[in-house]
Amino acid sequence: MQDLNLTTTELNLLADWLSSDETSAEAMNLSCVEGFLFALICAPTPVEDEVWLNEVLAGDLSSLSDDKLFALMALYNHLSTDIFETGYQLPKSLIVTDNVAVNFTHESALHNWSKGFARGIGYAGDLLNCENIDIELRSAFAMAISCLSFFANESSAQEQAQEQNTHLETMSQQMFEMMPDFAAGFAEIVEAMAVNSGLFNDEGWD
Repeated sequence: MQDLNLTTTELNLLADWLSSDETSAEAMNLSCVEGFLFALICAPTPVEDEVWLNEVLAGDLSSLSDDKLFALMALYNHLSTDIFETGYQLPKSLIVTDNVAVNFTHESALHNWSKGFARGIGYAGDLLNCENIDIELRSAFAMAISCLSFFANESSAQEQAQEQNTHLETMSQQMFEMMPDFAAGFAEIVEAMAVNSGLFNDEGWD
């Protein structure tokens, strides 16, 4: 049986391919994929492979060879194991810099991960619109999303900082420091939200 864990070399090759001319210019890079899959895997109901693969590769699967498909599936399975079994930790590549603007650029793994997460959280679907959920749970869910997607958009982050009457640099550091805890517990928050909503049971959405 083939090992489903990617080696560092295989992960680097996947990163290179995602950012190469072989894929669409709109395809996600590796950090973006990792954030996207994290949110998608935490969603209450599974998403079909073809759906998320199309989103990762911007609708162009023409360059998706068997080895690249295996690599993406292995990454999905690895993240799923971390989230539900061994304990999820943010990628070590995610760092916040003193030059706050850099944290919101395409060159920043932190920005790309948050951007991917912001796209993937849409698969929480009805949870985002359900009004009959306990207010404390809803608040925890909203705060987790706000924190984990903070670095996805500089304008939105700046607005949040202004609302809190603080500088973007200060709030960036605060959000970054909270991200590991929110990421580690995010799947549990989503599960609690789903059960509390009444839309979800042991077999999926009603």
